Parts: sequence; C-alpha cells; structure tokens
Amino acid sequence: MNDQKSSYIFVIEGNPIALARPRLNESRFYDAQKHQKVSVGINLKRDYPHDYLLSTALHLDATFYMNIPRTTRHKPNNYHVYKPDLSNLLKWIEDCLTGVIISDDCIIASTSCHKIYSKQPKTIITLTLLPETYGQKD
Repeated sequence: MNDQKSSYIFVIEGNPIALARPRLNESRFYDAQKHQKVSVGINLKRDYPHDYLLSTALHLDATFYMNIPRTTRHKPNNYHVYKPDLSNLLKWIEDCLTGVIISDDCIIASTSCHKIYSKQPKTIITLTLLPETYGQKD
C-alpha cells in the first residue's frame, strides 16, 4: 500500500441518483436500485487504480450537478434547493462506494456536499485520506 495516493477523484456522468426507500413485495423487502448500484460500482472500479479497498479514515467531497429544467429561470452554478434531498444523494454514493472502493461507509469521517444546477448533469466525488491523528498537539 505504499503506492497509495492521498486523494482519488471519480466522475459519474448523468443525473445524480438519490437512494430510494426499500420496497415491499409479498411481505419481503427488496432493493429496487440494486442493478443501478452494481452498474455505477463497475464504473467506479474501472477508474480506481488499486485492487484493494480503502480502509482508513476518509473525507468525502461530493458535488451533484443537477439538470436545469427547461421551464425555470435557474442558471448554471446556482444552488439546487429542491428534491432529491442532499442526504439521499450522499447515501446513494456511499452505497455505491462500499465494497468497491471503500471497505465500509463507516470509514467516512467527514464530508462536504453541494447540489448545483448544471447544463451537464453528473456527480464528482473526491475521496481524501485523512491523517492518522486529529487535533493532537506536538
């Protein structure tokens, strides 16, 4: 793991996807987004240069570029303040990364996220390895 970089950038083209609630079918819960998660995971893995999962503390930065509706006056780079919720967009990304790039989403120690309008919808994710110590004085 000596060749490990300090940060990794991933781009997911297309409209950002929010995590949906589990569905109930004949008294059983199922994940209706499983195939989408697998597809996104395959694309993320293709852009990840290592064959091991990250397992140390991480900072996740995500910017969700949302499509501009034709019937609106919003301009690119304005904040998007409508559904889907930012927390559900983030949960989707965490689920897609888990088991593909990161060992578990619990290693994400800090986040910064934004939803903005764009003419080119996509999601840009930056994972940054955090130092082993936090707030200790020398």
